[in-house]
This record gives sequence, structure tokens and C-alpha cells, in this order.
Amino acid sequence: MMIFMTEEELRRLYRKAPFKEYILDGNTRLTPGGRQFLLDHKISIVDSKERDFKKMQAYSLETQKKDEEALLNLQLDHQLLRANFLEKARTIYDYDQLLANQVFEWVSVLLAVEEKKGLTELPWSSNTNSELDQNIFSHQVDCSMNKDLALAPKGREATSLNVLYHMLRRFCHQYEHVLDEEQSIVLMKMLHHISRTMMSILGGSIC
Repeated sequence: MMIFMTEEELRRLYRKAPFKEYILDGNTRLTPGGRQFLLDHKISIVDSKERDFKKMQAYSLETQKKDEEALLNLQLDHQLLRANFLEKARTIYDYDQLLANQVFEWVSVLLAVEEKKGLTELPWSSNTNSELDQNIFSHQVDCSMNKDLALAPKGREATSLNVLYHMLRRFCHQYEHVLDEEQSIVLMKMLHHISRTMMSILGGSIC
């Protein structure tokens, strides 16, 4: 049902509670006198559809900005993670080239995950599931080093890997809702591989 707002009706509303804008919904029309009243009192005429469109547009822009910011943060954290792995690999290379080369391989894996290139060709992709791999997501390990382990033979190597392990674990937790399934699988398997490497270095189980 169409409603026509007259000058008298608008004047009555204005006396009751002065307003600076009048929202015109889809079922309301202004009479010439009503429109002139609003103009004389410098009251803005707002179309409800236009207002809703602008709100939706503003929300869309805000959402887009947040998405772009989240994507940038993910990219920067990817790069920071790779930089830390690369730094550890270079440090380890001075006293254990075999282990350093393993860390360099992990750097390549992180780059592949970041660029989403060649993931199915990696040794830890979803195409290479084993019985152990299938339990990887329920295997919430906590590789904890202590003073005795750090000072043990090969403790320096294990301590370096422990730092990388927890960096990667934090990254996986922080971006678990952003990473796709293939990326998550590769990173979780990489975590498991790092923990197994630490255990192998120390000759026992710390995880």
C-alpha cells in the first residue's frame, strides 16, 4: 500500500521530534508540499534502497580490506618463516652439513606451500599417505627441550630444530583457517618429520 507524506504530516512529525533527514522507503512517496517542506527546512531526503546499497558497499569494501590485510599478513609470515629456516640451515651448515641440507629442503617445501606449486609432488603430499600419516592430525606433539637435552651430544642441532618446530607449529595454528587442505597436510607432515629428526638426533624420544 502506497503512503503519501504531506506537508501537514511531516510538520506534525517535525514538531514532535525534529529530524535532519527523512528516510523514504519503497512504499512511501512525498507530495509536492511535503517535499518542499523538507527542502525549506534543509532536511535531507534519503532513499532507503540507496542507503542500504551504500551500507552494503561500505561493508563490502571493509571486508575486502580485511581480506587483503589478512592475505598480506599470511604472505609476510610465510616469508619470515622461510627466512628463519634458511638462517638456521646456514648456521647448522658450519658443523653438520647433512642436517643443514635437510633444513634447506624444508625451506624449499615452505616455498612450495607458499606458492601452491608442486605440492602433490612433495614427499609429504596427500598422495603419499601412510598409516602413520593418517593419524598426523591427532598426533598433537609437544617437542620440549630442557637444559640436559640442550647440553647433550648433538644438543645444539636438536635445539635449532626445536626452534623451527615451534615456529612452524605456531604458523600452522595461526593460519589453520586460511591454509587449504593440501597446504595443511604438507605442513603437518613436515612438523612430524622435524620431530622425528629431533628424536633421531638425540637417540631417543622427546616428543
